[in-house]
Amino acid sequence: MRVAMDVSALSDGLRSGTAVYLYRLARALGMLEDGLELQLLYNGKRGGGADLAESLAGPRVSVLVAPLLWKPLPAPLFWRPYPGRLTEAARGADVFHVGEFVFPSLPPGRPVTATVHDCTTKLFPEWHAWANRLLHHRRLRWIARHASRIIIDAEATRKDTARVLGIPAGRCDVIPLARGTEPDAPGEADVRTRLGLGDDPFVLFVGTLEPRKNLTRLVEAFLSLPERHHSTRLVLAGAWGWHSSELRRAVARAGSRVVATGGLEQPTLNALYHEARAFAYPSLYEGFGLPLLEAMAAGVPVITSRGGTLEEVAGGAALLADPTNVADIAAALDRVLTSEELRRELRERGRKREAEFTWEKTARLTLEVWRRAAGRAA
Repeated sequence: MRVAMDVSALSDGLRSGTAVYLYRLARALGMLEDGLELQLLYNGKRGGGADLAESLAGPRVSVLVAPLLWKPLPAPLFWRPYPGRLTEAARGADVFHVGEFVFPSLPPGRPVTATVHDCTTKLFPEWHAWANRLLHHRRLRWIARHASRIIIDAEATRKDTARVLGIPAGRCDVIPLARGTEPDAPGEADVRTRLGLGDDPFVLFVGTLEPRKNLTRLVEAFLSLPERHHSTRLVLAGAWGWHSSELRRAVARAGSRVVATGGLEQPTLNALYHEARAFAYPSLYEGFGLPLLEAMAAGVPVITSRGGTLEEVAGGAALLADPTNVADIAAALDRVLTSEELRRELRERGRKREAEFTWEKTARLTLEVWRRAAGRAA
């Protein structure tokens, strides 16, 4: 079976969750020996993105690159036409898998599949800038119209995805992700010095600093902790996102107890994971929540949101809190920071839970969906 998969999202490197997903999935698919002929289609920036796509080539994986030769339009209009040779490759495949915002003109009946990581632009439009909403709404409409099978990351979001797209839930296939970082990757040696953390213990968050991550409540909960935790810091590791003014004010009021690092390279994040006393991820809504797995793999006790996808991914290996309740988040932080026995238990459970998620499993389940879409299911 020949599958064409768009990987144009690699254009900016592995900076987005979608890019990491496509890269890891393609690499895992290339290691399968199940009669798959995978062709990766890349229409994006020259240089790093194209090099990253071409690095995935192998015995069962070919890469077709058509560099983007014109300056992209602003995000709401960024609906770039697919170059002819990429469109022909997509048309010639048994299945075409949508990447991000590039959609070729395909003949009627050509099987199309897609991955939808979340529908937050529809479910919670107030969390997103208008340009981001417009772009994602166009993508979701195209997928609902053309994709015969839609892959989502977690069972907890299946009904939401089906409702938003206006399709039967039976068109959605749940395929969990796996950790995006390399196992035991080396970390930055002097991360504490560079970030001004000294020898103080710290609670870590990793992700874009945006409203749905619920960080204003996390800061409030952290600052309400008892006096015995006043030498502990809260580190918010990630780039500032949209609608961040409220959080910026909260961080400023917290003074040196809360450190917002801005965007960090992976070696620095690896070091922070391994140094953290606890990892807090009280997000209001996630399609999956890869940082949970990264923290568990590093042996960091995890605190995350009760209910929904994050509880599903945690699988009993994290301490849960109501993300809408500051006092509940604070109580969870206090328990983890106070009890070495609890931290040890969460570390052990977390490592076992993370090991259940592999890209090989994700690749095999994805291949099953493609076979079903092409009418070749066993």
